Amino acid sequence: MPRGRKPLGIDQVDRVSGSPLAKERLRVILANIAGEMSIEEACGALEIEASRLFDLKRRCLEDWVKSLEPGTPGRKRAPRSTEQSRIDELETRITRLELELKAARLQEELARVGLPRRAAQARKKKGT
Repeated sequence: MPRGRKPLGIDQVDRVSGSPLAKERLRVILANIAGEMSIEEACGALEIEASRLFDLKRRCLEDWVKSLEPGTPGRKRAPRSTEQSRIDELETRITRLELELKAARLQEELARVGLPRRAAQARKKKGT
């Protein structure tokens, strides 16, 4: 004889949040999937056509499968605040400006020792 609690089956629907209408639809769809209710009975209970029932069942099954796909481990990242976004933007700008400053200083140093900045500028000076 099995031990433990008796499975609740379709009555588990009562334990989840949702409107009474949505819960009733879920009960009927689960009963149909479990073979406890025929297509005709389910359509009658929900007052819908068979094509609509098949669509609801398909969407439910797709959503269930999607929710059971393995995800990335750990917690999801907290959404970044606008303040943090602004800080990241400014840090990126600082990095870019520092690189531009280093390049300008290097060009100045090269000009000071007499080396042209670019080969094209050297050709212009030669008149070619």
